[in-house]
Amino acid sequence: MNAAKRPQTIQIFLPTGDPNGIRQAEITTRSVRVFDVPRSELKLFTETPESTQPGLYFLLSDENGDGEPEVYIGESDSLRDRLKNHDSKRTWDRVVAAVSTSNSWTKVHVQYMERQAISLAKAAGARQLGNSAAGYSSHVPAPLVADCEEYLETIRVLVSTLGFNFLEAPASQESTTDGQRVQISADGVSATGVYTSAGLTVFAGSTVARVSNIASHATVAARQGRLVEAGVLADQGNGLVFTQDHAFATPSGAASIVLGRNSNGWVEWRTTSGRSLTDTVRSGLD
Repeated sequence: MNAAKRPQTIQIFLPTGDPNGIRQAEITTRSVRVFDVPRSELKLFTETPESTQPGLYFLLSDENGDGEPEVYIGESDSLRDRLKNHDSKRTWDRVVAAVSTSNSWTKVHVQYMERQAISLAKAAGARQLGNSAAGYSSHVPAPLVADCEEYLETIRVLVSTLGFNFLEAPASQESTTDGQRVQISADGVSATGVYTSAGLTVFAGSTVARVSNIASHATVAARQGRLVEAGVLADQGNGLVFTQDHAFATPSGAASIVLGRNSNGWVEWRTTSGRSLTDTVRSGLD
């Protein structure tokens, strides 16, 4: 069974007592610890003993303020040294870092996990990874691979628990039924998707209307442009098309991209029987 789909106990610790400061997460039966560190708290993190260990890290930047941060994935045999270097050379808002609670990871462990994490993030449609390569590649013994895959699954669960979805592959059209799907057929576009706990995933092949009034919908136009740059959207005739399944944090965020204007996704997304997403979600609470 997928670890994310069974009951688990996750402990989140606030070292400073500030819920907006450093957060530390771990599954009580695992040997992985994940830190969520705002850039303003980097010095405090680098004073911890964990920061001197080998680790996997994710630099996040949400300069556009749209809730879909850009992510850079890296590894180091000393997180402290690497992050101090990044502090002056790269634009980012926070770092999510993973270490071993037993300090048992080696350079080979973190290099293997970096490569796999980059692959996961690309499959999840993470925006502008900034990674120039797919990560370090070398022969890794099968027992170590098995350990790393378990560590990485734990990291994925903890990162998601902390509120970041850049390692979460979006739901696929093949894994959903007609009854679960929602659609938009308006303004000359045809889009299908599914709403889950991870947000609203728009399926590959869905068509998109370009923003026609940029003055009124500049934010939507900018987001469409970034998705084109990332390869998630491609030109198709007078409009655009999704080249891959892509998850949005909210139904309205997805609907706005599809329709090329600010939109209420709870109303725009409808089942095949014509019921709005608001109606179907509310009916489940009645």
